[in-house]
This record gives sequence, C-alpha cells and structure tokens, in this order.
Amino acid sequence: MARFDGYRNILKCFGEEIEKLTRMQNDEIASAKSRFNKSALPEELKSINAEYDGLIKAVRSKYVSKLKTETMSLRHKNMDKFIPNYVSETLLTELNLVSAANIPLTQSEVEAYCEKALKSRSDFCVRKVIAMAKDSGFRLNVPSEQAANDVIDQTDSRLRQIIEQYDGNPQFGYSGGRRDLSITMDAKGGFLDRKEKDYEEKMVEDISISTISQADYNSQKQKEAEEKEIEIIETGHMGISAKPTINNSAAARYAREYSIHTNQEKAELEE
Repeated sequence: MARFDGYRNILKCFGEEIEKLTRMQNDEIASAKSRFNKSALPEELKSINAEYDGLIKAVRSKYVSKLKTETMSLRHKNMDKFIPNYVSETLLTELNLVSAANIPLTQSEVEAYCEKALKSRSDFCVRKVIAMAKDSGFRLNVPSEQAANDVIDQTDSRLRQIIEQYDGNPQFGYSGGRRDLSITMDAKGGFLDRKEKDYEEKMVEDISISTISQADYNSQKQKEAEEKEIEIIETGHMGISAKPTINNSAAARYAREYSIHTNQEKAELEE
C-alpha cells in the first residue's frame, strides 16, 4: 500500500459522490424547466437548489472529517522519532573523538555513524554526524519528521480546498460562472503522486549520501571561514537565536566540559 493511498481513496470517493449529486441536480433542473411555466419555475428551482445545497454540504462535511482523521494518522506515524532534548553521551563522546582526529570519513563510515545516531534517538547526535559528513565532503540526507509533516500539511490543505470548492463538474469548459480550473484538475488526484514522492524523500528509511563536487567543497570551506553560522531553534511560536559559541544547551555544556577535560588530561601527560 502506497503512503498516500488513504488520501487517494478519500478524494476518489468524494469526487464520485459530489459529481453524482451534481448530475442529479442538473437533471432535476432540466426536468423542471421543461415542466413548469415561467411564473412557477423560479420557485421550483429555488426548492431544488436548496435541497441539493444541503446534500452537498453534508458530503463536504463528511469528507473533511475523513481527511482530518487520515492526516492525524499520517502525522502520528512520524511522531517520537527522537527523544526531546536528549543527548546520547556515549555516542557523543565517540563522535567527538572521531571529529577531533581531523581525519576525513569515508562514505561507509558516515553511513555507519548516522545509523548509530538514528538508533540513539538523539537529534543532537544526528546533527553532529551531518556536520561531520559535511566536513568530509558528503551531503547527508536523513529522515526528518518536520519536513515530512510539512508535506502532509501541504497535501491536507490542498485536499481540503478541493473538498470545499470542487463543484462536481469534471469538465474544463466554461460553465457560465467563475471556476478555479486548478481545483477541477487536482480533483482528479494527479498531484498526489508528486506529493507522495516528495513525502517519501523526506521519510526515506535508507541513508542517502551524495558527493559534493570539489568546487562546491572549496567554496563551502571558504564561506565557513568568512562567517559563522547562527543556529535557529524554534519552540512552538517562539524563535530563539544563539551563536554556537555561547550555546548553553545540555548538549553544548557537555561538549565543552568534555573538551576541557580532554585538554587537561593532555596537558598532564605532556608534563
């Protein structure tokens, strides 16, 4: 079963129901026009439209509810990938030692350390491995809960627009009023293939590594030498910015303490 088959089923069933109601409404309107005179016709059309407006509204409401349930289910599958604010001290110690050796890692070594970091459920350790991979000339792609959920939310938003706005007419021609043809097109579901592919790239289980070109690598190193990056940390609706050199997180404090301890031991050995 493909990851977005739940979305596909919702869109398919909604389309079938809304298009059926639209056909029935149009048929009744056509029949009324042939049976009623000009004075009685407006009242009959008003009655027909009121009846179908209620039915269509109920269908839209039903599928908005189904969409909400499916989206919650998909988001739930992405939850708890990492333990909040957790740092695996054992793994971080190993990564710091490897990083301090200042020897470029091979692709297999990068993959192995990334797997360890993912299994540790420490987002900090994963980011440490990403930085180590970058220093060794590799671009490391790993699963991202936030990125995957962003795709889910984008897909949910578009499906909600379709459910709320699609008029039940699958034809692209002019129908006497303003129509958003992009809604009509996306009601066919083709856009879900693109979104599903995007989602799978964000949640890919295998670690994917691509080699940075020598020119890009040199440019990257030059840029890093010229300016320091500022880490942006988001907590809900709040944005907190801090320079890495004064990072006071538990992980940063541990890293600094470990570095100081290592330097002290080195100094004692030299004496």
